Amino acid sequence: MPLQLRHLSGDRPGDLAIVDAVLRSHPTFGRRSLYHPTDAALFMRSASMPCTPEQLQVFAVVKRGKVCGVAKVLLHVPDARTALLDLLMIQADATGQGLGSEALEHLSVKARRWTGINRWQLMVLDCHTRAQAFWRAQGFQLTRIALEAEGPEGRGQGATVHWMERPLRRPSSARSQPPCRSTGRGSVLAPQRPQ
Repeated sequence: MPLQLRHLSGDRPGDLAIVDAVLRSHPTFGRRSLYHPTDAALFMRSASMPCTPEQLQVFAVVKRGKVCGVAKVLLHVPDARTALLDLLMIQADATGQGLGSEALEHLSVKARRWTGINRWQLMVLDCHTRAQAFWRAQGFQLTRIALEAEGPEGRGQGATVHWMERPLRRPSSARSQPPCRSTGRGSVLAPQRPQ
């Protein structure tokens, strides 16, 4: 059964429980997050950047009928042609199965239907090196590094944030990229030469 995205409004019974279960699967999330509250109701209505309720989209990531993650997208933020991927979190017991990559591609299909959107943008804390590597592997490139003073409502201690972006692309173009191999220089990857 393919992965599905289910829109969460927070008004339907069970929506908050879905978000709460995913957030609780990562016990250090609240301590490591600059912007995202760990309370499910607040999570459903807050974002890392100012936006209207219509711009804020939250989805459950569902595989084989089981919720395995959540995604939060801000439409036309920070500008009219951008969808800000505010959060993509896969439940702790489901990581390492390719669900994050699969969810991103499903979100990209959805994003191509949103009027005027032609690129993704996201923020990753400087200390989250594994997340930075994941997003680079998904085709995101670093566009700037900034010191963020604090999160919304005065939360946060300030942190260095890596802004990354990638154009929306068709899944076929993602599959046409050459396979990668390790170059022996840490986590740097290089295209393989045809044999």
